[in-house]
Amino acid sequence: RDLSNLKLNDNIEVIKGSLDSLAPKVRQFVVECADLCTPAKLYICDGSNEENESLLKMLHEDDVIKPLTAYKNSWLARTDPHDVARVESKTFICTEKKGETIPTPKGDAKGRVGQWISPEKLKEEMSKRLPKCMTGRTMYVVPFCMGPLASPLSMFVFLL
Repeated sequence: RDLSNLKLNDNIEVIKGSLDSLAPKVRQFVVECADLCTPAKLYICDGSNEENESLLKMLHEDDVIKPLTAYKNSWLARTDPHDVARVESKTFICTEKKGETIPTPKGDAKGRVGQWISPEKLKEEMSKRLPKCMTGRTMYVVPFCMGPLASPLSMFVFLL
């Protein structure tokens, strides 16, 4: 499938970065999620020091983070008690094959290292739960490396 003509809904303003800078499959996923969630703005992070300083300043001014005085460049961020991002039973890993992601327990045992979901089931769940969930807000595309940069085991991923 030709992914070169993908573009956002005209109501979504890209305020930083460019969709063209994203790999085709990442761009496709971002466009699909933005069309579903309908944010007002899209911010594609570049990871620069300037961007880091700007985002830290904004978060500090909005009282989302507080500086810690014991260490240089350390910040305190408290999550909402209702946020389930760090609860393994609510964390889903999406791949084609279940064995690629999490240890598969034998028999009726329940795994404790996250839950697996197929791409088809994920799309189904997203289409039920996420329509217009970001209306009036900014969606950030955040790339990062899981593991040391030089490690052959590290993976480059992104968050929305």
